[in-house]
Amino acid sequence: MKRNKKGFTLAELLIVVAIIAILVVIAIPVFNNSLDKAKIATEQANARATYAEAVTTYLLDGTATTTKTYDSIKYTAKTEDNGATWTVTLSEGTVKGPSSYSFPN
Repeated sequence: MKRNKKGFTLAELLIVVAIIAILVVIAIPVFNNSLDKAKIATEQANARATYAEAVTTYLLDGTATTTKTYDSIKYTAKTEDNGATWTVTLSEGTVKGPSSYSFPN
């Protein structure tokens, strides 16, 4: 009588699980680094949007300070030299990025 060998042995399955675990351990830091970079890029884009709105408001009615809120972070844009230089300050600390951005006009 012939013995039918179908399926995988326990050792083969353990090797596959070990390989998958190693790949996951390698992938998690890469993913976290990409997530931090995306958060910083979002904060920079929000700061630029606040700056653009502040300059528009300044040109229309002379308001030197504009505040916007994105994702529960308050961005405050202000100028102290008649619109020559703008500073956008974030109300809360960021993940890795700066808490203030300067824009020359």
